[in-house]
Amino acid sequence: MVPILFLLTRCVSPKFTLLIFSTSGVLSFFYHLLASNPEEAFKSVLARVWQFVLGMIVYLKVSERQRNQKVSEDEVALLEFMRNEEKKECYYHRAVNDNINVVLLATSAITSYSIQLNPLFARVTTTCFTALFIYCCPENEPPFHKVFHFFGDISFALYLIHWPFYAYWKMIGAGSSMILALTLVAAVFIATIAHLSFEKWSLKLGWRSVFFLVIVLAAFNFTAVYKEEIEMHFKVSTTSSESFQVFNQYLNATFTSFDQVDAQNRLWQKNDFVQLEIPGSKSWVGIHNRINLPPGGTSKFMIVGSSTAANLAPLIQDECGFKAKSIVQFTFPACEPIYPTEQSHCIKKLDEFHKAVAIEKPDYLFLGGRFLNMGNRLAANLTNLEYDQVLAVARDRLQKYMESVSQKIVLIHAFPRPSIPNLEKLAQLFREKKTPLEIDKLVIEPIENGYLIARERYDALLKGCGHRCDFIDYTTFLRDNTTNSVRYFNDIGLSYFTLGLHLSPLALELARPTMAELCKRL
Repeated sequence: MVPILFLLTRCVSPKFTLLIFSTSGVLSFFYHLLASNPEEAFKSVLARVWQFVLGMIVYLKVSERQRNQKVSEDEVALLEFMRNEEKKECYYHRAVNDNINVVLLATSAITSYSIQLNPLFARVTTTCFTALFIYCCPENEPPFHKVFHFFGDISFALYLIHWPFYAYWKMIGAGSSMILALTLVAAVFIATIAHLSFEKWSLKLGWRSVFFLVIVLAAFNFTAVYKEEIEMHFKVSTTSSESFQVFNQYLNATFTSFDQVDAQNRLWQKNDFVQLEIPGSKSWVGIHNRINLPPGGTSKFMIVGSSTAANLAPLIQDECGFKAKSIVQFTFPACEPIYPTEQSHCIKKLDEFHKAVAIEKPDYLFLGGRFLNMGNRLAANLTNLEYDQVLAVARDRLQKYMESVSQKIVLIHAFPRPSIPNLEKLAQLFREKKTPLEIDKLVIEPIENGYLIARERYDALLKGCGHRCDFIDYTTFLRDNTTNSVRYFNDIGLSYFTLGLHLSPLALELARPTMAELCKRL
């Protein structure tokens, strides 16, 4: 986006260049201000272009100033003498340069302030202060100037490279400052390599060559990002897959090769977390009100838990929405609502779940997770589940929820864990003509790995809860009648799970009748 904008300005008169950059920066900044939610302002390229544009404007102004300050040989000698005498002063901006370190310290204080500042305030002030710092003293050597020069050289590569690292960390809610620090170090290392190997070479090219390179890379990026969509649209076949023709009524699509099946599975993986986003907010992490409920509902619904709960939330709204006057969703990555997940931030999040339910006081509460710790083995020499510490904690947590719920709590029952490494190989396994039973053993972890004990604990919870609880059981709508066990793919290899262990759009449609029946019972 930014390189293309910069190159396009070469097609107009230089006197209009500054106007174009200023106009695009103002429009981008207003889009940033008027974005429908903070997530959009944070993620959208168009909402962040103003930061790059400000850098472009500074570059143009500094270049213009340097062109206007061509001096004679005598003046050059005099200027060199002045620089030797006063190395830390910019002769043409001495008044501002006296306070340049103040600008630097203010910027550092804002970025390292212990209390979280308003994101808009922090972005505007740090961007403007950085631009001011560069403009006031382009030839000065401030403290740690070599460090500044280094980060200045790799800054564009660092921005592009750190972004996917940070966005992924933010998306999964890692919650670890150590992991975030390692992410930054890795981004700096890779950005340095990119600068030394590619960026320095590209800077030596003429603008026409750069324009051609930008177009080629943009086309490559578009193809890489939308590879699955392109394959599905043009029905691309890259291997000599066995040809067939199968129509899927849920997807309203016909599949004619395992290449298309593989492309569809990969498309679901790519859009996995995008599909969790709540309409109108473009986020699923935290507390949100689900919108567009049908009129006439009288009950308060609440959905709490990990991304598993977020995965089911649209289906809950579709099938239970006619009874709901409100649906509040509070979901957070990997954090279970019944028994605390081992991550430190999830232990804190469990208390937040309880507090949010106590405030909302819903009529119906859906609790969703993947039994991460509910599948822990029994303590040594323990044979009676009634003395199980995990079950005792889960009962206590469930009782606390019940105190704030007027009608009923719905739990997601335990289900056998899919094997992620083999789940993404489904189409290939079909190409190799493996039987469904052979594939079952590969894509489903042994039930002894936590599933059986988790099932017992959930059964005990539901028994103790009585009529105040109900449940959603994946094993009912994902069951294969010929084997009387679960199956996580259909007859041509379309997956029922994503690599994030969420139900795929196909599996959600299989779950719809079960959810509709549950909602009628409430």
